[in-house]
Amino acid sequence: MSKICCFTGHRDISSGTVNDLVARLDAYLRDLVENQEFTEFRTGGAVGFDTIAALSVLRIKREHPNVTLRLMLPHKNQERYFSPLEKRLYYYILANADSYKFYSEKYSPSSFFVRNRALVDGADLCIAYLRKSSGGTSYTVNYANTHNVRTVNLNNNRIV
Repeated sequence: MSKICCFTGHRDISSGTVNDLVARLDAYLRDLVENQEFTEFRTGGAVGFDTIAALSVLRIKREHPNVTLRLMLPHKNQERYFSPLEKRLYYYILANADSYKFYSEKYSPSSFFVRNRALVDGADLCIAYLRKSSGGTSYTVNYANTHNVRTVNLNNNRIV
């Protein structure tokens, strides 16, 4: 039976943290795919942790073609204010994802909440990078917890 994993995390990740976070995430995903029957991965398409997670899934996909990456995007043109590098990564991920869905035609604060709930709904696991108890990542982790979705926080390697 195939399992679903979603990701949520902060946009701002210090450069000193990125390499360690990527290594831990890659190892964790490899275990999920090779030993725990996870095949579907969902991310929200934002900069920061969402981008790191999507790129990690795409690396795993090279060895495990049954793995799917689904992008669940809050609204069209969310990349409008991304830096040039962030835009290139976003378009690369979009082109290589197995599917993507926009939850709104245009920006609205509610489009992020709708997207965050959709990421979690039906998931078996939520991998988070959570450092603070406010904001969209905290909201999504709390939503996962109230919907009995196990959550692992890679910030401290704890099950939330």
